[in-house]
Amino acid sequence: MESEKETVPIQWWRQRIQQENRGWTLIDMNEEYDDSFMTPWSLVHFLSGAAMKGMGWGWWPTFALHAAYEYKDYLAHPDIYNSPLNSAGDQTMAMAGWLAAKKGDKRMFWFWLLSFGAAVFTKEELGVDIG
Repeated sequence: MESEKETVPIQWWRQRIQQENRGWTLIDMNEEYDDSFMTPWSLVHFLSGAAMKGMGWGWWPTFALHAAYEYKDYLAHPDIYNSPLNSAGDQTMAMAGWLAAKKGDKRMFWFWLLSFGAAVFTKEELGVDIG
């Protein structure tokens, strides 16, 4: 027997998967027309994973925290389209950053902070939503 009210994660995935007439692409500036695995924010996600390793975080805590961020992004911005493909790309990029970094390299935190600030500062010019 199905409950009358679906949980939020199920509603989110169903809504995203059932989008009609949407193609997909590997890299794009945004997801206005097609779902995209990577956007300009992919660099920030990559550097966030690198920063976490640089600060001494392990694989699983980094994975869990970034996944929680992706879910928070959905809850906080329901009006901004963020495809499951892009969420998977963001998670992949964060973990690739973790793999590429050296533990204890605290410079990665400053690179991430600088890239995040630059992305926020230029988001209007680029037409790219935070995420």
